[in-house]
Amino acid sequence: MKKPTPWGSEEFGLRRIDMSRFFPPRKPTGGGDGSAAADRPRLAPVAAAMVDAQLPRAGEAIYRPQGHGWGRCGAMILGGGKDKVVGVDGEYRSFLLILYKCGAHAVRLLPHMRATKRCPIAFTVGDGVYVMEAAAPEPARMRGAEHCFAALVHGLPPAPPRGGATIIEDWHWRSLTAPPYVLAPDGDDGPARVAAHAVVRDSQIWVSTERPGTFTFDTASGAWSKAGDWALPFRGRAEHVPEHSLWFGFSPHHDGHLCASDLTATPPSLRHTWRYRPPHKDWPAPVASYLVPLGGGRLCVAELFETTRVEVGGRPLDTNKKASLKTTTRRWGFNAAATAGEEEEEETEVRERFAVVTGVEVEASASGKAPLRMARRAVSLYVLSTETVVTREARRRSSWRRGRPRKDDDETLHWVF
Repeated sequence: MKKPTPWGSEEFGLRRIDMSRFFPPRKPTGGGDGSAAADRPRLAPVAAAMVDAQLPRAGEAIYRPQGHGWGRCGAMILGGGKDKVVGVDGEYRSFLLILYKCGAHAVRLLPHMRATKRCPIAFTVGDGVYVMEAAAPEPARMRGAEHCFAALVHGLPPAPPRGGATIIEDWHWRSLTAPPYVLAPDGDDGPARVAAHAVVRDSQIWVSTERPGTFTFDTASGAWSKAGDWALPFRGRAEHVPEHSLWFGFSPHHDGHLCASDLTATPPSLRHTWRYRPPHKDWPAPVASYLVPLGGGRLCVAELFETTRVEVGGRPLDTNKKASLKTTTRRWGFNAAATAGEEEEEETEVRERFAVVTGVEVEASASGKAPLRMARRAVSLYVLSTETVVTREARRRSSWRRGRPRKDDDETLHWVF
C-alpha cells in the first residue's frame, strides 16, 4: 500500500493477510471408496459474495527518498521460505528485509544495482532473484541495454575487491546478458515490451514480447535462446501449480478470467479458462493484477483499482445530466418584483483506490477425466486511500430586478431545486 508522508515522501507499507480465512474447511462427506478425492466434497458452484474488510496493521514500511529519479520502488520475495524481502527505492539502492516468525526483524543493506528499472519484473529461481526491465530500454537513461537484466545472487563477487580486501561470499548484483529482442530487435520500432513471462522447470525464464516471439534464459548456463515465434497464452506472470502440472495466469483476451496451460508442450495451448470476477459496471479495468499460488490447488488473486467520481454538494453527479442549481428566491406578494439569487454548490472529484482479494480453488475430478473446476471461495475489498479534490468552489450569483414590495405584503422564502 502506497501513501504520502508528512515530509513529502512516499510510504510503502508491508502487510500480511491471513489467507486461511478465505478457504473455510469443507467437511468430509464419507461414503466413498476411502480415497481423499472421494471423501472430499466437491466445490460448490455458487460463487462467494464480496465483503468489505479492513487491512491489517503494517508491520514494516519502505520510504521512498525525496527527489527520486524515474526508477520504480518495489519489493520482491527472495527464496522459497517467504521470510526474506528484497526492496529497491527507485534509485540504485537496494536492501534485504529479513522477517522472523518470532516477530524480530532485521534489515541488511545490499550493494547498489547497476541501473534503475522503471518497469521491473522479478523472477525467483532457487535462492536468487532475477530482475528484468519489462519496458523497452532507453540507453540514455539506462546506461545502455547491458544492464536491463540482473540477478541478486549469494556467492563470490564477479570482480576482486579493491585494496586487496579479503574475498568473501556475500550478496551482490550481477549484470546478465540482455535478451536477444533487446540487442537485435526485429523491425524498425526497436525493442518490444514484455507481455508474458514465467519460470519453467525451476531453472528457465520464459519471456514473450508484444511482437510474436518467446525467448528462454537458462539460469545454469546463462544463455538465451529463442523458443519459437509463438507467444505464451497469458497476460503478465504465469505461476506453476504442481498439483495440476499446469501454469495458471490471467487471460490476455478476457478481463476477469484465469486460464491454464501446459508449458512443457510446444507450442503451449490453453487448456482451461474460468471467470473469477463477475463484471462490475462501475469498475474500470484493474491497474495491476497479481496471482499467488498458495498450494493445494488454491490461488490468491489480488487486483488494484482506481475509480473517480464527481460529486456536487456531497451527492453523486449523473454524468448524463448537468448539475442542478439551488435557487433562493425572495418574493413579496404575487405581482411584485423579485430578487433572485443562484447558489452554485461545491463540486468535488473523489478518487478512491482499493484492492480486491479473491481466494479461488481448482479441483480435479476423482477419475481425473473431467475438466478441472474452479470456484471462488471468498472475496474481500480493502479500501487503500480516498482523496477528495475540489474542482469548483461554491459561489453565489445575484440578479436584481426593478420593483418595490408593498408594505402589506408578507415576505416568503421559497427553495427551488
